Amino acid sequence: MIIGGGGPWEDSSHETSGTVPTVHRLATKFAEIFPDRAGLRVIRAWAGTVELTPDHRPLVGAIPGVPGAFIASGFCGNGFALGPVAGAIMAELVAGEEPAQDLSAFDPGRFDGGDDYLGAYKQRVAGRAEPIEMGGALGR
Repeated sequence: MIIGGGGPWEDSSHETSGTVPTVHRLATKFAEIFPDRAGLRVIRAWAGTVELTPDHRPLVGAIPGVPGAFIASGFCGNGFALGPVAGAIMAELVAGEEPAQDLSAFDPGRFDGGDDYLGAYKQRVAGRAEPIEMGGALGR
C-alpha cells in the first residue's frame, strides 16, 4: 500500500527527505482508517518539494511590471484538479479578455515582502491539525 500527504505541520524548505513526525502522522491516520491493517510496517518513505506560495493560494494573472507576461503557478497538488480551469482563465487573459471569475485573491502582486504570510497561515490552521501520535504505527 502507498499512502502520502503533508501539511502545515511540516517545515517550509527545499528539504526532500521524509520527516519522522510526518511518517508517524500518516501511519497513525492510516491505522485509524484501516484498523485491520494497523499491524503493517512502513518499509520505505520518500518525499519531494511542493510548489506553494507563502499564503498557500496560487498566483493567477498578469505579472506586475512585465507587460504581456502572465502566470498560473503555486497550486501544489491542487493543480491536477485546477489545471483545466486555470488554463481556460489564462487563455482569456492572454487574449485580452476579462475572466468571468474574480481573480483578486490570486493576484501575483499581492506580496510586498513585508507581511508574514506563512506565519499567518500556520496560525490559521494550527487548530485544524491533529496532534502527532507517536504510537506503534511504525511497527516499533
